[in-house]
Amino acid sequence: MKNILWILGMTLTFLSPLTTQWLQAANRIQNFEVVAVEISGTKFWLPSTLIVKKGDIIKIHAVSKIGGKNNIHGYAIDEFKVEQLIDDKGKDFEFVASKTGTFPIRCHLHPAHIGGQLLVTE
Repeated sequence: MKNILWILGMTLTFLSPLTTQWLQAANRIQNFEVVAVEISGTKFWLPSTLIVKKGDIIKIHAVSKIGGKNNIHGYAIDEFKVEQLIDDKGKDFEFVASKTGTFPIRCHLHPAHIGGQLLVTE
């Protein structure tokens, strides 16, 4: 009986770090700071491409650095039901990258303005 308990204890000790690593890999948190900018009359988000893995928790802090009368811009990723209004004070939001593929990031207020893409890999 003592030997069985020792073997069971050693097995659990060995598997515990592997289980923890697997769970962390399945639910990685990816933090991004994105900034709306205007360069030579073109408005876009920097970085304009975000690359993550399926299952990642995506946390975004978005800020608009585009001046003018209306400094509010949209940040939308339709596939993940993300639709936020971003100003110069910034906004934090999060979602889970539950599907693989390339998904457009757009300004839902000014479709011609700001764009980018979210790339979700396996």
